[in-house]
Amino acid sequence: MRHRWITTTGAYLRPQPDEVIAKVHEHYTRPKVAPQPLDGWHYDPQDLADVFGNA
Repeated sequence: MRHRWITTTGAYLRPQPDEVIAKVHEHYTRPKVAPQPLDGWHYDPQDLADVFGNA
Protein backbone atom coordinates (compact mmCIF):
# COMPACT_ATOMS: atom_id res chain seq x y z
CA MET A 1 0.00 0.00 0.00
CA ARG A 2 3.07 2.17 0.30
CA HIS A 3 1.90 4.11 3.34
CA ARG A 4 4.60 5.92 5.21
CA TRP A 5 3.31 4.76 8.62
CA ILE A 6 1.71 1.37 9.32
CA THR A 7 -0.84 3.05 11.60
CA THR A 8 -2.29 4.80 8.55
CA THR A 9 -3.64 1.45 7.35
CA GLY A 10 -5.87 1.23 10.44
CA ALA A 11 -8.57 3.18 8.60
CA TYR A 12 -9.05 0.14 6.34
CA LEU A 13 -9.86 -2.05 9.34
CA ARG A 14 -12.91 -0.07 10.47
CA PRO A 15 -15.97 -0.54 8.26
CA GLN A 16 -18.15 2.45 7.53
CA PRO A 17 -21.66 2.27 9.07
CA ASP A 18 -23.32 2.27 5.64
CA GLU A 19 -21.18 -0.73 4.61
CA VAL A 20 -22.24 -2.65 7.72
CA ILE A 21 -25.91 -1.83 7.18
CA ALA A 22 -25.69 -2.89 3.52
CA LYS A 23 -24.09 -6.24 4.43
CA VAL A 24 -26.63 -6.96 7.18
CA HIS A 25 -29.46 -6.09 4.81
CA GLU A 26 -27.92 -8.35 2.14
CA HIS A 27 -27.71 -11.19 4.66
CA TYR A 28 -31.31 -10.94 5.83
CA THR A 29 -32.81 -10.52 2.35
CA ARG A 30 -30.88 -13.47 0.89
CA PRO A 31 -33.22 -16.34 -0.13
CA LYS A 32 -33.31 -19.08 2.46
CA VAL A 33 -32.12 -22.48 1.29
CA ALA A 34 -34.11 -25.40 2.62
CA PRO A 35 -31.87 -27.94 4.39
CA GLN A 36 -31.52 -31.24 2.61
CA PRO A 37 -32.71 -34.27 4.56
CA LEU A 38 -29.95 -36.63 5.66
CA ASP A 39 -30.20 -40.20 4.45
CA GLY A 40 -27.50 -41.47 6.76
CA TRP A 41 -23.91 -40.62 7.49
CA HIS A 42 -21.37 -40.69 4.72
CA TYR A 43 -17.68 -40.18 5.39
CA ASP A 44 -14.92 -39.76 2.90
CA PRO A 45 -12.42 -42.55 3.62
CA GLN A 46 -9.52 -40.11 3.16
CA ASP A 47 -10.99 -37.81 5.83
CA LEU A 48 -11.15 -40.74 8.26
CA ALA A 49 -7.56 -41.67 7.44
CA ASP A 50 -6.47 -38.08 8.08
CA VAL A 51 -8.16 -38.06 11.49
CA PHE A 52 -7.43 -41.57 12.71
CA GLY A 53 -4.37 -42.52 10.67
CA ASN A 54 -3.97 -45.24 8.11
CA ALA A 55 -4.79 -48.37 10.06
